[in-house]
Amino acid sequence: MQLSLLLVRLYKILESNKKKYVFLPFILYWIILLGLTSYPADGIPVFGIGDKFEHLFAYLVLSIFMQLTFHFQERYINLKKNHVYYTIVISFIYGILDELHQYYIPGRFCDILDLISNIIGTLIAVVLVNYFINRGSDTKNLSYE
Repeated sequence: MQLSLLLVRLYKILESNKKKYVFLPFILYWIILLGLTSYPADGIPVFGIGDKFEHLFAYLVLSIFMQLTFHFQERYINLKKNHVYYTIVISFIYGILDELHQYYIPGRFCDILDLISNIIGTLIAVVLVNYFINRGSDTKNLSYE
């Protein structure tokens, strides 16, 4: 019950402040991610957790913001209703383009295992965000005032 209450409150905060907490962070994060993947490998800080986990985490965060953006936006109804599908497809296509783009960056490589890590990060994000949306938007039987 406590978790459901927390998720409903967080959902309401994001829904009422979507530009500030969802849309803007999504745009900024994607720009930063693109910028980081455009630098030569020796110019990027190493976090010591392994390249594949960095890819997984990067796409996990990107996909969380992407799915929340698609869910909370109200202009395109099809995008809103099918936010899971569009998140997976766009993240997958971007992952392919990103790996191909890195082929031309000195010290970077186009690696299928990186793409697989990207996809795994996206799939984990989709499961987590879907759980959050389903629980957070379900206000029946909850008294949170």
